[in-house]
Amino acid sequence: MHIGQQVLLQDDPEFKCEIPMTVSFNSVSKFFKLNEDLTIGGTCDLLHIKDNIYTVWDYKTMATAQFIDDEKIEGWTEQINIYRWLLITSGAVPKVDHLFVNGFYIDWTPTKAIRSKDVNDIPCPTVVIEKWDRKKCEEVIYNKAMEYNKYKDANWNELPYCSAKERWEKPVEYKVCKYKDDVLGSALPKCTFDIKEEAEAELMNRISKAKKDDKYGIKITGGVSTMCEDWCDLSRNGHCDFLRRNNA
Repeated sequence: MHIGQQVLLQDDPEFKCEIPMTVSFNSVSKFFKLNEDLTIGGTCDLLHIKDNIYTVWDYKTMATAQFIDDEKIEGWTEQINIYRWLLITSGAVPKVDHLFVNGFYIDWTPTKAIRSKDVNDIPCPTVVIEKWDRKKCEEVIYNKAMEYNKYKDANWNELPYCSAKERWEKPVEYKVCKYKDDVLGSALPKCTFDIKEEAEAELMNRISKAKKDDKYGIKITGGVSTMCEDWCDLSRNGHCDFLRRNNA
């Protein structure tokens, strides 16, 4: 999005950008109360108001190699529903009718899209997000707060590492693939394994039956803590040693 477009949106009364929201959980929650109250906050990327219809948009920058899978949508659904709850409970809006996420592919090009011949290969796909009811939103916030509160007085070295899901880490998979132009292609049918030795056995089987110019290899996917490497301030600032310990 160009700067000029941002200025136009900010000057348009239908659009409100970067809305900060803060509430005291216990003062607004209808269904759950914390033993020790907490302030809950967030920033909504874009709110569109027209004809008494309130629509929330959240933006995600991504690479075309990243897939919008169920796991991503699950995380986005939680985040943007909490934004919706914050907007309403803070009094910023009386309601929110629609929730959307726009994924901006930073490396998308028309040339790649033409080659893919896929009508869904677009630079900014839109995902419709399911709306939760108020009780579910407050239950999610309450459970997270209670979990984090267990460690509020713990020493730094006593804090548990994030789960694989929280680290955006997918399981390691070993894929037997065929080389094309000296590059490993996609996994061959029934050639994706959780165990390295099984993949190696299948690789030897393929090699033993290969034609003269056929070449095969193993591609390893998953096992990358994307949140830690690219998004977590604690990891980038050296306060969390998970990557150092596990990549040693």
